[in-house]
Amino acid sequence: MAKRMAPNSKGYKEKRKLAGQLYSEGYNEDDIQKLVNVSMGTIQRWKKQDKWERAELTRRKLEEEIIREADKALLIALKAFKANPNKDLQSINSMLKRFLERKRPDKKINEYIIIFCEDLVDFCIDTGNNELRKQFQEVLTDFAEYARRKHA
Repeated sequence: MAKRMAPNSKGYKEKRKLAGQLYSEGYNEDDIQKLVNVSMGTIQRWKKQDKWERAELTRRKLEEEIIREADKALLIALKAFKANPNKDLQSINSMLKRFLERKRPDKKINEYIIIFCEDLVDFCIDTGNNELRKQFQEVLTDFAEYARRKHA
């Protein structure tokens, strides 16, 4: 067993940091104990106090949070468009495109996309903008065919 070090010494802090990095990279506690040369109790205490996580778990949590926030932003944009259809469509279009690239979209988001498309067509009809309506319907038709081929 290694000589006991003061918790605020440089060597102690370096060992603690190294142990956390090793755990994050997938090393098990036994290997970390041997590599860092501290007791198993110290490893377990550091793990609990510093809330060690595997890098893969941290990455997955971050990805899930990003997806949740992107969904919220898309819902806000679609609701804003519904309230004021004269807003810029380009930003909503790019958000929709990124959203549709994901594998499993949220059911609520899908419902808002359908409402958005219906409202846009209604807006074009109500304002007499047949050219925009035709373009939008052509794009939707082309996109539906593209999506069918891509996911067939």
